[in-house]
Amino acid sequence: MNNNIFDTPDRTGEFDSADIQNTSVICGISYIPPLFFLPLVVNSNSRFGKFHANQALLALLYSFASGVVGSVLFVVFGILGEIPIMGWLFDIIGVLIGLALGLSAFVMVVVGMINGFSGKAKELPVIGKFTILK
Repeated sequence: MNNNIFDTPDRTGEFDSADIQNTSVICGISYIPPLFFLPLVVNSNSRFGKFHANQALLALLYSFASGVVGSVLFVVFGILGEIPIMGWLFDIIGVLIGLALGLSAFVMVVVGMINGFSGKAKELPVIGKFTILK
């Protein structure tokens, strides 16, 4: 079993090469957070575009969720940071968790952009197997 989370299923062979060539640039751009819908607007019949619109929406939702979770944990660990003597440890833990969540969201977006621009239909790590757009 391969433990590399970036080694996700490559579904590029399922899509028409002309479709990929016509929509790869717009698919890469769709990972800029609020622009996930662009492939659906530019070419609503593109299966490749629909795949990347779904992946970009997942990346957007993950970014939003990690921001909310990071903010809540930052507040919780900030409150725990007021504990005398060991409080600084909670402050450091809160910052590290927030950085890890933010970095993981950034990585999702970058991986999606690379896949979109390069004409690959690879799922995003961890979250890519889910389907939101039918």
